[in-house]
Amino acid sequence: MTYQEFFKLLGNPDPICLIDNKLKISVNEINKYNKKYDIYFIPNIGGTKSKDITDFKAFFVDLDCGRDENNNYHSLNKVRRFKESCLAKIDNFEIKPNVVIETRNGLHAYWFIMEKIDYELWAKIENAFVEHFNSDKKVKSPANQMRVPNTFWMKDKDNPFFCKIVRINDVKNYIASYCTMLKNEKIEIPASKPKISITPKYKSQYKRKMFKSYKEVFDFITKSVSMFDYLKKYYNLDAVSEKSFRCIFHNDKKASADIFKTDSGIELYYCHSANCGFTGNLIQVVAKLEDCSRSKAINKICENLNVKYEENIETMKFLLDNIKTIDDDIQYSHKDLYGVIYRYLPTLRALHFIALKNIIYADNEKDLIFSASTNYVAKTLGKNDKKNTGADISLFCLLKLIDKIDLDNDTVSECYKQYIKRFQGDRDKYVNVYSIPQYNYDKLSECNEMAKQVKEKNLRKKHFTYESVANAFGADTADRVFPQVKGKRVRDIDEYLLYAIETLLEKYGYFTENSVREFYRENDKYFKENTFIKQIPAIMQDLDLKKVKASKLLKEKYNILSSGYPYLYIKKVI
Repeated sequence: MTYQEFFKLLGNPDPICLIDNKLKISVNEINKYNKKYDIYFIPNIGGTKSKDITDFKAFFVDLDCGRDENNNYHSLNKVRRFKESCLAKIDNFEIKPNVVIETRNGLHAYWFIMEKIDYELWAKIENAFVEHFNSDKKVKSPANQMRVPNTFWMKDKDNPFFCKIVRINDVKNYIASYCTMLKNEKIEIPASKPKISITPKYKSQYKRKMFKSYKEVFDFITKSVSMFDYLKKYYNLDAVSEKSFRCIFHNDKKASADIFKTDSGIELYYCHSANCGFTGNLIQVVAKLEDCSRSKAINKICENLNVKYEENIETMKFLLDNIKTIDDDIQYSHKDLYGVIYRYLPTLRALHFIALKNIIYADNEKDLIFSASTNYVAKTLGKNDKKNTGADISLFCLLKLIDKIDLDNDTVSECYKQYIKRFQGDRDKYVNVYSIPQYNYDKLSECNEMAKQVKEKNLRKKHFTYESVANAFGADTADRVFPQVKGKRVRDIDEYLLYAIETLLEKYGYFTENSVREFYRENDKYFKENTFIKQIPAIMQDLDLKKVKASKLLKEKYNILSSGYPYLYIKKVI
């Protein structure tokens, strides 16, 4: 993991960085000063002083071995033993840190914050972490400077030490979890999620408008309302022109954002910065600014503009919100995701409507469970193709658009398990139980990243199995997508297939599926297409390959004389 990826995972892609605790530098300048100076960053957002922090992104601890009686650093052997004991304590802690960084003299551990919280609550939980781990008492300020990973410790310039990431955990712990697990520190869970609203109180001065359907409301908000004027009025957007202004979603030092109209007349907000890249209509913009659901964003806009809607928006299920997001938004805001799933959207819509009719349990917007057999989903679609429908569902699960509930997992409530037992009866057959998350912008961005990987790894829905997913993403992901067969043994890479591919790469610098097939034929071997498709993602990863469509330049480079432009497997350029 690069330090850029670490910053992005933290939720602060453009943090304040400093060299030797003094001179501010940009993220792009880190490589310039690496191995020359000690380089630090501030995990939280806002400024270099605690009073300036406006957005809390992480809790952190500094586990430092300290110095000897002569104020010298301890030997590396002694520090190594100290690190081992600290790692053991971290690994045994109930709340897994998202990232642990090894420094010369110890470890830095980070627990990422998924919600907006205030300083008081942050300080309580931060102090609890410090007390629990008996970490450096000086490192518990929201504006503390921490060492940038993958940079050198340079306090002893003759003996630099490379500070690297030694633990990565893809877990999402929410404030309630921190409060519960650290209950011995007497942290009180707030009655409701702390929220900082930046929308000022304002009494609408607009003449009331009445609409009969959601479609009319959507068209009005996204096509008729000036997004630029709305953001200036209700969110104090400091800009002169909609063509170029500072993005409101990150610490934008340049004018990276603009607003434009699509061919269909929808106004879209677009940030050109690589640190942000947000794209969305006015509903999505407000939902992200307010950290709320799509329906609540519509409500807020309607209230400000004095718009009334005959359908009851207040009671709209977030499932219906999701469907409307699928239909109206993702083709513009999350193009990689849309490119992977657009052919299978009918199945995704069907799952939402089935969920509305078959809800097992739902106590809030993030806890909705339903059950449906693959056969039932196929019949709902008017199809008899159970196999393809099952592949669609597994693809959505891989992309994290839906989740399959693992009934053997201890985190699953007993009430769910009891229901499933009643539902299943005496049948010795696995019953699929699903959960659907809310499709807000951040969730869809996570799904979009998975979609990119699906394309890069050449994973085909046609052969979507436990084995192919395990080969492409690992056993843990395969267990998540196929909990009914978790732990299934995956066949080793076929030795002859690997030999054929390596031979072709060495001889020609590339291969195609057809050239592998021909290699088998010339050597009197039987080519199994299914084996090739299932194992090629793992082989691509092991050999550092990528799949590209042939171009004139590539055909000239590899001396390909045949007509057409086939897909080539070649080495990645380092």
